[in-house]
Amino acid sequence: MTPATESTMETPFGEPDVYGQRHPIESLELIETRLKELEKELESLVAASKETAKTNGWVQAKERCAPELIDNDFKLLFLRARKFHPKSAAKRIVDYWNHRIDIFEDERAFLPLTLVGALREDKVALEIGMAQLTNTQDATGRTIFFFDPSKQDKSLYSRKSMGRAFWYVIHAALELESAQQKGVVFVTYGKNTQLSQFDRSLIGIIAPSIRGSLPIRLAAMHVCYPPLFFNIIFSVISIFLGDKLRKRVRMHGGGTKLPSKLAELGLTADLLPTELDGDIMLDVNKWLEKRRTAGK
Repeated sequence: MTPATESTMETPFGEPDVYGQRHPIESLELIETRLKELEKELESLVAASKETAKTNGWVQAKERCAPELIDNDFKLLFLRARKFHPKSAAKRIVDYWNHRIDIFEDERAFLPLTLVGALREDKVALEIGMAQLTNTQDATGRTIFFFDPSKQDKSLYSRKSMGRAFWYVIHAALELESAQQKGVVFVTYGKNTQLSQFDRSLIGIIAPSIRGSLPIRLAAMHVCYPPLFFNIIFSVISIFLGDKLRKRVRMHGGGTKLPSKLAELGLTADLLPTELDGDIMLDVNKWLEKRRTAGK
C-alpha cells in the first residue's frame, strides 16, 4: 500500500489562551479533509503492522463494534485531540483500542460505554466518585474534572474496574463539543488523602490513558491541598505522565489565597465543588442515575 502523505492544507489556529494554548479554527472543509487523510493513515498503519499485531485492537473494533462506535464522529474526537494532525490521530486511535481491550478485558471492550453496557460490572467503582465532572466549563469551553483520591478503597474494587470508571467519566465529558475542541482541566483535591491510598498500579492505568490513549487534551492539572507526602510520590507519577503532561501540573496549597489563585486561571467559585469553596454540590449517585435513565 502507498504510504499516506502529509496534507498541503494548513490548520489555522487562534490566539493563545490563559494556559498559553492555541486551538484550531475549525471549518467543514478542514474536518472533511482531515477525516479522509486520517482514514488513509489508519489503512497505512494496518498494512504496515500485519505481522506485529500493533493494530490488532483497531482491526478487532472494526470487526466487532457497532458502526456508530467507530464512525466519523468517533474519529473526529481524535483529530480534535491531536489538533487535526491525521498521523498523530491515527496512532492514538490504534493505541486507544489496544488500551481499551486491555482495560475492559473481554467483549465489554466492544460494547457502548454505557452503564448497562461496557460498565455493567463497575457499579462500585463508579459510585465511589473518585473522578467526577462538575458539569461546568471555563470561559474557553474546557470541562472541569474533579478528582478526589481520598475516596479510594482498594478492597472494594479491582484496579481495572476503577480504570473503566475513569474512562467512562472522560467519555461523558467528551459528549460536549467544547470539551472535544478545547480540552479538560483536572482539579485534584488532596486534603484528606493518606499515603496508604497511593496506588501506583492504578496510576499506571490512568496516567497512560491520559497521555496516549484517550482522545482528550489536558490543559492543566491543578493539585489543591497537596498532602505532605506528595513530593515523594510525584516522582513516580511523573514517570507515567511523561515530560509534557508533568509540566502542566500546578501545585496550590490551601488557605485563603487558594480561591483567588484558581480564579486567576478562570476557575471561579461557580465552576468548582464545595470541597474547594465552590458553589457546586457534587452528587455522584444522582449523576449516575440521571445518565442511567438516559441510557448513557
